[in-house]
Amino acid sequence: MDDTIKVSGELKNIANKIGKASELVSDASTMYQQTFESFIGMYLGKAGNDEKVLSDNFVKNLNTLSYFYGQAEYYVNYCLENLSKQDEEEAESYDANMV
Repeated sequence: MDDTIKVSGELKNIANKIGKASELVSDASTMYQQTFESFIGMYLGKAGNDEKVLSDNFVKNLNTLSYFYGQAEYYVNYCLENLSKQDEEEAESYDANMV
């Protein structure tokens, strides 16, 4: 039982860390986009179209990474929930066979 509690706690910690990473990447994407737009504004659009395309692609990649982190957090929590249910079912089955 102690092992189950430790594993559950660790999985929750992992899910929380993944969730925080998702938030950090999302925040970084927003900051980068705002900084780049500010930079372009200061130089009156002197950056070429290639720089804008590269910037847009970078922001898309950051957003995709943030999305994947969010999905990973969801998946870890989903697995934890299903493992907990499976553990309960097996414990009940074991207890029923002991009678």
